[in-house]
Amino acid sequence: MALCIEIYKTNKLTKGKAEVMFRVNGTREMRPRLHTGIYIDPEDWSEGKNKGGNAGPLKTSKACKISDARLKENSKTNERINDLAIALSKAIEAEGIGDRNAENFKQWAAHLLDKLQNPGKYAPKKAEPLTLMKIVKGVVDLVKEKKEIDGVTLTSGTITTYNQLQNYLMAFKQYKGMSEDDDFATDELTTSWYDEFTGYLSDEQGLKRNTVGKQVKVLKSILRKRIPMAQRAGCEFIVTRKCQVVRDKASDINAVFLNEQQLKVIAEQPLSPKLEIQRDLFLLQCWTGQRYGDLAKLTAENIQHTKDGKHRFFAIEQQKTHEPVAIPILPEAEAILAKYGDTMPKPWSNQKYNDAISDICHIIANTAKGREAGFNDEVEHKHNNGQLVTKERFCEAVTSHTARRSFCTNCYRRGMPIALIMSVSGHQSEKVFFDYIREPLTEGRKRMVEDFFNENAERMMKQSEEMEKRVNEQ
Repeated sequence: MALCIEIYKTNKLTKGKAEVMFRVNGTREMRPRLHTGIYIDPEDWSEGKNKGGNAGPLKTSKACKISDARLKENSKTNERINDLAIALSKAIEAEGIGDRNAENFKQWAAHLLDKLQNPGKYAPKKAEPLTLMKIVKGVVDLVKEKKEIDGVTLTSGTITTYNQLQNYLMAFKQYKGMSEDDDFATDELTTSWYDEFTGYLSDEQGLKRNTVGKQVKVLKSILRKRIPMAQRAGCEFIVTRKCQVVRDKASDINAVFLNEQQLKVIAEQPLSPKLEIQRDLFLLQCWTGQRYGDLAKLTAENIQHTKDGKHRFFAIEQQKTHEPVAIPILPEAEAILAKYGDTMPKPWSNQKYNDAISDICHIIANTAKGREAGFNDEVEHKHNNGQLVTKERFCEAVTSHTARRSFCTNCYRRGMPIALIMSVSGHQSEKVFFDYIREPLTEGRKRMVEDFFNENAERMMKQSEEMEKRVNEQ
């Protein structure tokens, strides 16, 4: 049957008014009744007495003997009812009845009618502008749950950096006197905001320049990927060559290492049982060259033997590079492993582990052996191509990352092949690797000359004897 919409009124009155209803004749079985929400005076219903007036259910003919004002109002109501009925009919025909049954056909038709009467209710809501902490929290929550972002699996260290960034931003808000509900709009992230935030991290939180740079880098990465397109133009923080990630390469070049004498002093220092365990883990790190994140992998399960069975090595996959490495277990590392039966205790959290290393070095700095070994010496760090020089005690400059520099430098000084040291440490570039070598320039040059004579002594002796023989023969 052809679709048509019948218009009628209810007999039951509400506060003296009757509601105009639609009956949708979809099929013989589906004829739902729909409420229009339009109420009229039942006396104005035409009942076919609208001759001479406008088409519609309400009286509009002067023959009905009602006031001109009511006739005019009824004419408007008729137009509204007719337009609504025509629009509903077109909407139903446009989408088609399909395989709907009587129940869901009624719900569907009522929904279409509601959309026609209340378009604002269904208009897409304008999204509220995203703010800094909402963006960061969304990413941090995702990272915590998925352990990845944009399809890239993250290491535990990187996840920690995301968490730290969120904590630093919340602390920065408190520092500025902002409430918990306050936030930074993305157009507030200007170069001035960048200067204030990085200054806060440096001066109030005591972060080193490289650590500040890491926080800025992570924040830039988050904002560039998550700021809505409509807000990007107003965010100065993500503009290329503004609010730059500044890394102090010179500070890394000036970083300290522990020579073999200093490592021996650390190994012999009496400590409390808790600090002794962290000391032994640190020494194992110094003799294997591994990052903190890989320290927990130096277990008995990962120890293998060389083919001749005379030596042992760790076989692990490094967390940062995801590359397999073989780490020779040097005699110093063997002594530490023997102390624990190859089953090393787990290290404390990164921060607590570094705190323990600092405590140990400060204890040693106050001993005669420690002072003699240089733990209480003042070291200089040059920044900005030497324009800025900062000083601190040697014991304050030692961190877990010092272990990697110590391993690379001490093995290099022992004459271990550079390719093997790089393989163990996980360095991909010789340029980066040689930044880790902390041997003083004068000491390195003397050693190279001595090595030259030692390695070539026999050859030079033969050359001298041959020359002397030729002279005698002449």
